[in-house]
Amino acid sequence: FIKFPSTAAEQISTKQKYCEVANVPNVLGAVDRTHVAIKGPRDEEEINVNQNNFHSINVQVVCNGTLAFTNVVAKWPGSTHESFIVSNSGLGIKFEEGHIPDGWL
Repeated sequence: FIKFPSTAAEQISTKQKYCEVANVPNVLGAVDRTHVAIKGPRDEEEINVNQNNFHSINVQVVCNGTLAFTNVVAKWPGSTHESFIVSNSGLGIKFEEGHIPDGWL
């Protein structure tokens, strides 16, 4: 399963592992994004073209200290800015609203 640590015990364990591996405290995950190439759609083609000039889906991933994926968002067109994806993802909203008060991405 792809599951972000939601309980206090899961979050403590995740932060401890990340600290062991990277020597950085209070980290719940590392965020990155990648472009997955797609066949250009006929409708709204231009929004699917990324900065490298190919059609893609802009995919956000979060992994823990063991490199396991804990969150994936794969729904945004290639032209979507990464800060928009983070801010509008369920996980980003939870952090912004204070539902995950103690930890960093």
